[in-house]
Amino acid sequence: VYVKYLKDYATHFDLWPMIECNTKVDKVRRGKHNVGHVLNLTQESGPFQWKCDAVAVCSGINVKPVIPYIEGIERVETVLHSSRLKTRAQFGENTNVYIMGAGETSMDLAYLAVTSAAKTVTLCHRDGFFCAPKIIPIPRVRGSSDSSTVPNKPVDTSVASLFDTAYVHPKLQNSQLLWNYYDTWIKNMHTFISGTEEGPDQWVGQMSASRKYADSILLCKSDKALPYMNVGKRSKSWANRVRSAYINVEIKDTEGKKIDVISWPEKIDRDGLMNFGKTLPSDSVIPTEQRKPDVLVFATGFTREFPFLDKEYPSVSQTNVR
Repeated sequence: VYVKYLKDYATHFDLWPMIECNTKVDKVRRGKHNVGHVLNLTQESGPFQWKCDAVAVCSGINVKPVIPYIEGIERVETVLHSSRLKTRAQFGENTNVYIMGAGETSMDLAYLAVTSAAKTVTLCHRDGFFCAPKIIPIPRVRGSSDSSTVPNKPVDTSVASLFDTAYVHPKLQNSQLLWNYYDTWIKNMHTFISGTEEGPDQWVGQMSASRKYADSILLCKSDKALPYMNVGKRSKSWANRVRSAYINVEIKDTEGKKIDVISWPEKIDRDGLMNFGKTLPSDSVIPTEQRKPDVLVFATGFTREFPFLDKEYPSVSQTNVR
């Protein structure tokens, strides 16, 4: 549908004569006396140059897959980057699957893996994550079902706007007081409706205290895998039992499936077993047979590279004009 829209758009505004397809951009450099730009291009007929006034780079920022080094990684039979994983079948059957990373991609892949034919699924993180679903679930009071036909407000449209329509003294504007309020509100709200400071009903992958602050957290808005991670991890304390009896978010039935969550491995030993160093109290206890991964998927992002741009152009980290 999207491609059809683009074609119809080009046809309607008679843009086809100005569009060159099947053309590789080899190099982009400044024009003479820094006026305009010169592009080195290649088509089937051969290379040529083209001068223009402006260049818009729309090739995306996810360019080169990042694959962190883990000692002994060569002992794992199948190692993939998330960019190469297309179907559940790639997880194999009766396999131990490891998902490396704790972002939205890793959560999506962990969900795909746990609903595949894999035997076990383990997600590894470096310093926890903060899961905030796209729409905060409406908690159930005393076990009642949600009768509302209007879904909750999406997280993306929630704005930290305390005092935005009132005069605020400059000292308050420049202080952390407002963010202290937001941070306290978010954590206490999550604790009240689900028992955890992290995302609603997130009992694993806790962040370190130095990182877990509302003004600096990158929220993970993929939560399909979360119920599988919480299996056997929810608090059985008296206080939480009382709270959950009165109010709690809906607990999804995982049909006996689970995702183990543990800190990043230090290495893979000669027997092909994952060796873990520092762990969190909420980390899963991994049986020996599960510590040997059959399929390992890195959901560790990409680097931003534009190899066709001349060195005199600024990098993404240096640009300061929108």
